[in-house]
Amino acid sequence: MSPAIHVRPKVGVLSAVVAALLLAGLVPLVQAEGFKKDPVPKELNSFPKVMATPQGRDVVSLISGTHPQGLAGNEPMFVSFFNDVFFPLWTQPENAVGMDSPGKYGLAKLHDSFKKRMLMDSANRNQMGVHEVLNKVTLKKMADIVNDNYHPAVRYEAMLMIGDLHEVEPKGRSAGTLLPAALPYLLAGARKQDFPYEVRVAALVGVQRHASGTPAGPSGSKKRQEIAEAMKAVLAEKTPPEGRTQDQQDWLRQMAADIMTTMREQIPDDLKIQPKAVASAETPAAAAQ
Repeated sequence: MSPAIHVRPKVGVLSAVVAALLLAGLVPLVQAEGFKKDPVPKELNSFPKVMATPQGRDVVSLISGTHPQGLAGNEPMFVSFFNDVFFPLWTQPENAVGMDSPGKYGLAKLHDSFKKRMLMDSANRNQMGVHEVLNKVTLKKMADIVNDNYHPAVRYEAMLMIGDLHEVEPKGRSAGTLLPAALPYLLAGARKQDFPYEVRVAALVGVQRHASGTPAGPSGSKKRQEIAEAMKAVLAEKTPPEGRTQDQQDWLRQMAADIMTTMREQIPDDLKIQPKAVASAETPAAAAQ
């Protein structure tokens, strides 16, 4: 059974149903033993520290478009910085503690800072080559984290990041365009029965975002079909595996049903959820008060 994780809903990302799905408890650091972590030297154990390095300053100048040489010739350094210096910060389960605390560089704060200061900033400054490379390296690394033996809190945040990748970043009133290459990873994560419950929740959050942005009519038919088939597979999982409660299983199925409703897809009668499943669903909101 995976350890309980205290996570926060992302404003504008989680639906009202998922917002009630706050995962109970706080992870004692001793429970982090036995999970994989990428090595992080003490002098590079926070966002400010890695960004203060010469390599970090070069990355910032590439993102802002002020580097004299640009991305050409610097791409290996750029990719190496994220894979070898920056992203290892995501694999530290102790960063999950304090995820609700403003001003701390926990996993949630790291996610938000990376999104705003790197992905969105590179797009806003019209550094589209940098933005494209960032999307590619982020998707690959987050997928590696999701599919490996990292702490469930680490894998949860990595899956949320996959669902937060955009081909065209949000700006002003525009919601942007989600990264199409991210959807297969989200659908796979939503269906993997051996994934921790928390990680599947994060995958379904991402699928919901893609479903909401799917155009009506023929142009979105293939995408709707792919999502619908995956959600039917989740809905068919009526009995929880060992280590997962029936309430948790019901919530996964309810999330899948909500996604089907979002796309106005018909739910087969044998997969429909009875009202009692929703009424009995685990809502440990009191743990967050």
